[in-house]
Amino acid sequence: MKAINKLGSLNPKLEKTIKSVRSMEELEIIYAPFKPGGKRTLAERAKELGLQEPAMYVLNNVEVDLNSYILPEKKELSKIEDVEKGIIHIIAYTIATDTEMLSYLRQLRTEINFIIETKKSHSKQDSKSKLSVKKEVKGKLVDESKFENYFDYKIPVKYIKPHQILAINRGEHNKILSVKVVVPDFFFNTFFQFCTNKWTKNGKFDSDRKRIIEEAIKDSYNRLVQPLIVREIRAELRTKAEKASVDVFSTNLKQLLLTAPIKGQPILAIDPGYSNGCKLALVSQTGSLLASNVIYLHKSKGKSDFGNAEVLKNMLEEHDCTLIALGNGTACRETEEWLTHLIQQKIFSSRDVHYCIGCLKNQVHSEKFQLLKMSLARRVQDPLAELVKVEPQHLGVGIRIAGLSEKRATQIINYREENGPFLYRKQLTDVSGIGVKIFEQCAGFLRVGPTDAREASEDLGELNFINTVKSSHLSITDLSEELGSTEETMKLILEALSKPLNYDLRTEFSQAPLFKKGLISIYDISVGTVLTGRIKNVTHFGCFVDIGVGTDGLIHNSKLNGFNLQIGDRTEAKVINLDINKKRIGLEAVRKFYGWFCIPLVELDRNDSRLYFPRRATDMTKHAEKVLLSKVGGKK
Repeated sequence: MKAINKLGSLNPKLEKTIKSVRSMEELEIIYAPFKPGGKRTLAERAKELGLQEPAMYVLNNVEVDLNSYILPEKKELSKIEDVEKGIIHIIAYTIATDTEMLSYLRQLRTEINFIIETKKSHSKQDSKSKLSVKKEVKGKLVDESKFENYFDYKIPVKYIKPHQILAINRGEHNKILSVKVVVPDFFFNTFFQFCTNKWTKNGKFDSDRKRIIEEAIKDSYNRLVQPLIVREIRAELRTKAEKASVDVFSTNLKQLLLTAPIKGQPILAIDPGYSNGCKLALVSQTGSLLASNVIYLHKSKGKSDFGNAEVLKNMLEEHDCTLIALGNGTACRETEEWLTHLIQQKIFSSRDVHYCIGCLKNQVHSEKFQLLKMSLARRVQDPLAELVKVEPQHLGVGIRIAGLSEKRATQIINYREENGPFLYRKQLTDVSGIGVKIFEQCAGFLRVGPTDAREASEDLGELNFINTVKSSHLSITDLSEELGSTEETMKLILEALSKPLNYDLRTEFSQAPLFKKGLISIYDISVGTVLTGRIKNVTHFGCFVDIGVGTDGLIHNSKLNGFNLQIGDRTEAKVINLDINKKRIGLEAVRKFYGWFCIPLVELDRNDSRLYFPRRATDMTKHAEKVLLSKVGGKK
């Protein structure tokens, strides 16, 4: 509005029109005639020829002689057809920016069924005989087969799913798909009738005026209104899909950050690689580096295969480690096969070695950590602490701990390395540079304590202690008065004393990483095979499951069988379809595990009188609930 006002063209009607816009697409149409340096619109050219006044006369049924506007010396106005053409362009623009008309069309749009049609884009490079698998787009190869479901596809706009919208948009962006929104004829007919009633039928009838306005209505629809409506439909679909995508992402992120930690155990991390070798980093139970090395498994460089196994075995034995975290980067699959072979051959003797696959993305940007891949192991030990590595200024809330600079934090770590784990927070004052004031600032943000109940100086967290606290019937009101505290604080303290040592809220919401002893190949499974896996990703159309065969399986929403599966959940699933060539595995959910407990789809053995209910059985289906209740005589 400021830009238009500077041109001296802003009037109350135009201001009202601008303030009434519902989309950027509509605003662009209104602003186009006033855009500096832009290509002039047909309406703007007609106005420059002095046809604005007669156009408004025609639209509002004011008597006007159009012949008087013919100027033989001007090519654009040399005959009556040129004058009418310019007037039609101005009226078409006026109709396209009329707020009453646009409001009516938007309401009409909700009542009409539009169709999205997609087809494969054809270029000279495309093969006529077979599907081109790869297509170069802006220097990158894009797999066209990922979009083959949309090579000849149509669906009503109101039924299209968010993931389909995103896929279609990607295909169109990569010039693999051509997309069209089919507008039904009824939409134009209704638009035409509305405009006719509003502008043609008022005042005295004039056949020439009627003809000009009807041509302007058609021109407005074909050139301005229909493209606007199509752009708005596409924009709304994109916004809807992006919002749904963000919702899924935030849910997945929350689940990822709440992954249960593996505390109190050393972990060896392997960052797999080919020519640069596999980097090893073994960290202590507190996340400190104990040992590091590099082995070359996939190139004839360095040690023999036996020597590589010895390096790994010695590191595990020397530091009493049985857990391995394998990064999911380059050469992960080959390294996993090697690990499986070692476990099956009992290379690690009586040591019960397990491994899990971990994500190598978003590693710590410290040179030391980046080199030794300590972050992968620490991520398994405490995912939340290691995943959140964002600078405080980039977050809505900060994560910087009051009183602790980088230097002081380093001093705390060094003290722990020399003297062992902290047993209570007051020990922080023994660290050089941590005085009483700094302790007061930072203590509330830190949690310290033994990782094993046997290391505790008291019986805190042990069953007898917890039972004593629960059965003592302590009065929160009396305690808060006696200790000079609030009832809320005393309640929090008693709740904390009623939980096991090292209790972590995340264990209620998710499970620890899935550790394995071996893997199988996609060639070893068939339709009907039942596998156990972990949910790796959740989308609008289903869940992807890591079932240990190198290719994730998909449980479509229609095959979830009532289970609410989230990232990190363990599940048992049955293979229902298998396409080895395309590496696609279709699964059906059979069970969801809650730690040691799982809810089956099938009925329990009627001879088994032992029934165990999970703490959180929010996913129990009506059928499963009915079956379980029948075991106890219908009593909950």
